[in-house]
Amino acid sequence: MKITAAFFILTLFITVAMPGTGYSEKDASETELETLAKQLAELENQIQVLYDQVENKTESLKNEDRLFLTRKAEIESSIQRKNLKLKQINQELAKQTDLLKAKSEEHSDVVPVVTHGIRSLQAYINSALPFKQKERLSQLTDLETKINPDNPVLLPERALNTLWAYYEDEIRMCREYGIYKQTIQLDRGNILADLVKIGMVGMFYMTPDKEAGVIMRDGDSYALKPLKEDKAVEHVTTLMDDFRKQIRTGYFVLPNFLSRSRGDR
Repeated sequence: MKITAAFFILTLFITVAMPGTGYSEKDASETELETLAKQLAELENQIQVLYDQVENKTESLKNEDRLFLTRKAEIESSIQRKNLKLKQINQELAKQTDLLKAKSEEHSDVVPVVTHGIRSLQAYINSALPFKQKERLSQLTDLETKINPDNPVLLPERALNTLWAYYEDEIRMCREYGIYKQTIQLDRGNILADLVKIGMVGMFYMTPDKEAGVIMRDGDSYALKPLKEDKAVEHVTTLMDDFRKQIRTGYFVLPNFLSRSRGDR
């Protein structure tokens, strides 16, 4: 049975005020009794409010706990499904790897052809105009890795087709001209510059601080040559502005990019 604090205190007060305890009813006025009764009623209300708050908080925590357990079960179930899917994928990957290795061994005579083609193209890129050289060499290295007999990723026939596409790209670059961005190495460090490529014969560059130059063959390699004459810098600036405006036809006056022995123009 629920006994409130107010009732308990009121009962205690009445017991103390009864005759035979040294006090009489005349010792407490009616006003004091009314005040005490109000205080006790307020205390009872406060206790009831606190009790309701505790009950609500307890129920809220129970709901959160149930939600957490439900979410935990869902996550654990999802992990189990994903682990099963991963296991199936790994099994299929192992199966396909074995199949690929067997087919690669059947056509192993194609691998030396591809390897020779990769070596030849790498030698050409190393000696050609240094346009996106790292990217071009990287894709050849990646292709060679994929036909490793110990761990093949690509069939030799597919690798041969890919290599042929790379050769076609090199041929296409010999015909193309356009404006690009590329990091070049100057005396003060690596600089991201604008480049205009003229086929695979030469390139002009312009740094963010408007330093212009030409990249052209110098013996067996290519060298960067800054342009000192204002007129030459002006020609490169005009060329780049026209290329940015998609103006690719017309008459252009360019600094010389065919030989270092002919000067700047």
